[in-house]
Amino acid sequence: MSTPSTWEIDVSKIGRTIWARRDVFLSTVGAIFAFTVVILHVVPQSYEASVSIAPVTQTNQQLSGSLSALAKLGGVNVNGLGAGGEQFRLFLSSINSQDVANQLAKDQSLMRGLFPDQWSETDMQWKEPSGVVHVIAKTAKDILGIPVRPWAPPSGEDVAKMLFTQIEVDEDPKSPVVTLRIQSRNPKVALQLLQELVRTIDEKLRANALRRANDYIAYLTRQLSTVSITEYRAALTDRLSEQEQTRMMASANVSFAAQIFSGPAASTLPSAPKSVLILTFSLVVGSGVGAFLAMRAHKYDWREVKIPSRQRPAAIPPTGHTSK
Repeated sequence: MSTPSTWEIDVSKIGRTIWARRDVFLSTVGAIFAFTVVILHVVPQSYEASVSIAPVTQTNQQLSGSLSALAKLGGVNVNGLGAGGEQFRLFLSSINSQDVANQLAKDQSLMRGLFPDQWSETDMQWKEPSGVVHVIAKTAKDILGIPVRPWAPPSGEDVAKMLFTQIEVDEDPKSPVVTLRIQSRNPKVALQLLQELVRTIDEKLRANALRRANDYIAYLTRQLSTVSITEYRAALTDRLSEQEQTRMMASANVSFAAQIFSGPAASTLPSAPKSVLILTFSLVVGSGVGAFLAMRAHKYDWREVKIPSRQRPAAIPPTGHTSK
C-alpha cells in the first residue's frame, strides 16, 4: 500500500529565483506602492466628529439608592429606567426620525454644508451634480433597470438617509453617557450638524412633553371641580402636582431629555483613509504579485519546487549481496 506524499516547497530556491529577477520584483512592488500613494492623494480625507450626551437627571424620578446600587452591580444602565431614562431613550430613537430630519432641513446654511456638491455658489441655487461619478452611477442604474429618483434639491428625506447611514451611536451598558459620531470631509459642518441634532431633538421632546402636561393639567383641573370624594380628590391632586412639575421642567431654559456631556469636537488629523494600514497592505500585495511575476519571467517550473517529503529512497542492497 503506497503512502501519500506531502508536498513541500523549497523556499530557498524560490528566493534565489526572485533574486535573479529582482528587477521585475522591485519594479512591481514600487509600481503598486506608487499607485497606492497616488490614490491616497486623490481620495478625499474625512474627519471624525463626536459629541457625548447624558440623560437629564430629575430629582424626584431617580431610583432609590439600594436599587440603583444593585442595578449597577448587575451591569444595568440605571438611566434607562424611570421617566428621565424614558425621555433619553426617546431622544436616541429620534436620531433617525423623519420629523427631526425635516426640521434640520429648514436650516439652509446647514444644508449647503451637508450637500456642497449640489450647491452653486456662483448661481446661489441648487443644481444637479454633474461629476463623473454621479453620471456613471446614474447610467449604470439605468442600464441595470434600477429605479432612479428624479433629481430634486436636498430635502428632509436626504437628511434622514444621511443620519441613518452616517451617524454612529456608541452606547456602553454600564455608563449613562452615549457618544454620537460621524465621518465628514468638512469637520466644521459635522460639528454644526451634531450640535443642531442634539438641540432639535431635545426641543422636539420638550414641546411634546409640555403639550401633554398642559392637556393633563386642564383635564385634572376639570375633574377636581366635579369630584367631592376625599380619596379621589387626593389621587387627582397628586397627579396634578406631577404634571405641574413636568410643565415646570419643560418650560425651563435648560436641557430637557439629554444634555451635552462633552463636545462636540472633531479630530485634528484625518480619520480616513487609514494611510499607514493601506500602504502596509500595498507592500504585502506588491510583494506577492512581484514574486509571482518574477518567477514567471524566470520561466520557473513549479514541479522543481515540490518534493515528496515522505518518499523514502530505495534501499541499497548490502555489498556482496545480489538481489534476485
